[in-house]
Amino acid sequence: MQHMESDHLVLTSVRRDFNNVAVVEDLSLTIKRGEIFVLLGPSGCGKSTTLQLVNRLLDLDGGSISLEGIDIETIDPVELRRSIGYVIQQIGLFPHRTVAENIATVCNLLGWSREETHARVEEMLRLVDLDPGIYAGRYPHELSGGQQQRVGVARALATAPATLLMDEPFGALDPIIRRQIQSEFRQWVQELGTTVVFVTHDVDEAVLLADRMAILGDRCRIEQLGTPLQVLGQPASRAVEQFLGHDRVLRALTVIPVTRAMTENADGGSPQNQGPILSSAASAHDALTLMLRNGSESVTITKSSGTSLGKVTWHTLIDAALKAQEGTT
Repeated sequence: MQHMESDHLVLTSVRRDFNNVAVVEDLSLTIKRGEIFVLLGPSGCGKSTTLQLVNRLLDLDGGSISLEGIDIETIDPVELRRSIGYVIQQIGLFPHRTVAENIATVCNLLGWSREETHARVEEMLRLVDLDPGIYAGRYPHELSGGQQQRVGVARALATAPATLLMDEPFGALDPIIRRQIQSEFRQWVQELGTTVVFVTHDVDEAVLLADRMAILGDRCRIEQLGTPLQVLGQPASRAVEQFLGHDRVLRALTVIPVTRAMTENADGGSPQNQGPILSSAASAHDALTLMLRNGSESVTITKSSGTSLGKVTWHTLIDAALKAQEGTT
């Protein structure tokens, strides 16, 4: 997670009505600079509406929103939207434009030079792991769904916006591609120092991506706010517990570093002949998966150099899960 020095986006008593009925009511949130903040809740609770209020696609019916201390109502809507990245599930690539032209959209609107834009397009394609020599000249219909979504993210990040709004951007992808892009996404935005507000109804996605998350109920009422471990470990209510699911402790293992679920070696050494091996950068859930797949009683955890750090066993995994449930991990 990026070092968060100050408030970046502040929502105060925000309200939005449709047909005289509140869809978002009295929502107050403070999002820190550089964090990935996830709005998690069921369909229809007002998550997407909240994003549209932030970039002024919808007008407020009450309350206020400030971005870096400036009331967004005082900012020209077009200029505001050009300064904020926005990615939706439908991606919204222009079908008649090449990949390079799509990524360059906001760069051109802001009057960047041709040379500067070209360099940025190539940089962004490399960031999202698409070879510029292969993909820059292609059209959206020549890409897979996962490749299209990578281009959508590259376009949103092309001008290095301080803020990125994402409305269930990976929901239409198949599970394998979705998990791969989710894992890479954190690295992309951390490299750029971007503050992200991410909307989803998928608990696993929220847990994997969030620095902090807000569980939302009807009319965007905050049921609970905290880190994934705080929320999973100590649900604030029965309703939150039910929404998270009965396997919430297992989900917590995905955000517990594997090094916090192992016993350390007394003297270190080579991991040879010590059963399945896992990198110290993995999660406790990765260790669980590896042990189940191999039918093993333990997994050896190693540094990038190959030196053994310790072992994860069924006992240490259970201990880590219980600590997560107690909120002490």
